[in-house]
Amino acid sequence: MSSRRDGPPRMTSIDRLIDQLGKRSTVAVSAIPRRLRAAKAKRVSSAERIEELVRENGDLVQEVIYFRSLTENSRFIAYEVRMAFNLLERCLQEFNAAIEEANKEWAKIYSVDGEAGTQFRRHASVRNGHGQ
Repeated sequence: MSSRRDGPPRMTSIDRLIDQLGKRSTVAVSAIPRRLRAAKAKRVSSAERIEELVRENGDLVQEVIYFRSLTENSRFIAYEVRMAFNLLERCLQEFNAAIEEANKEWAKIYSVDGEAGTQFRRHASVRNGHGQ
């Protein structure tokens, strides 16, 4: 639930859907100005008010259940993402180590002091038109 320090929680897509249905409410929906005005303008008996509060309490219980399930799902997803990240990180480390090893091998083969390096320089020199 997205909350603000200076007021009620921000409306989410779920809150908007519940508001459109019109039969139930959430904390964010209850704080909509038109809902607040309607609640204040309505004169009800004590029995009706008790019924309204019981219904509102049920709505709040359902909202708590909903957000608890989101929290549980978020924890599961966070764990799965962390595991995938760790696997990807290990793969990248292995890949970088392989690249480093290949670079070392390449440097050995084509080193300035080595025979292959001399042949490579001669070949490059001929290709660039500098003779043999």
